[in-house]
Amino acid sequence: MAYEIPSFYLGVLPANVDMSTEATWQFAPVEIVAASGSVEGTGTGGAALGDVSGAGAKALGIVQNNPSQGEAGEVMILGVSKAKIGVGGATLGQELMVSAVKTLIPATSGNYVLARALESASSGDIATVLLVGPYKI
Repeated sequence: MAYEIPSFYLGVLPANVDMSTEATWQFAPVEIVAASGSVEGTGTGGAALGDVSGAGAKALGIVQNNPSQGEAGEVMILGVSKAKIGVGGATLGQELMVSAVKTLIPATSGNYVLARALESASSGDIATVLLVGPYKI
């Protein structure tokens, strides 16, 4: 069973896209992106939350809630968090990177690590991870 021990949340950046679909976004990795003109309060190009650019890319942290476009997203940057696990699963202690489909997968050389698995999990599971990154391996 996955659990959380919050250490540092960032909860002021608005979602650049609609992240209200729980099955897609809750406990998924996110990054800071330039806001589109439709995100109120940021102005075009201001900081907002968005999808990570691709597999192995840098990520800010794991989104904890499901903000609609323009609403503040709550992102855990440091601490123990729940996270979606993708293809390849995860084993206890394994370094994890972001995938191209909003999950964490086993890290490979040349990519950014976001977390370490605090339990073994299968693809599709919500697992407990320690947010430690991003750092490149």
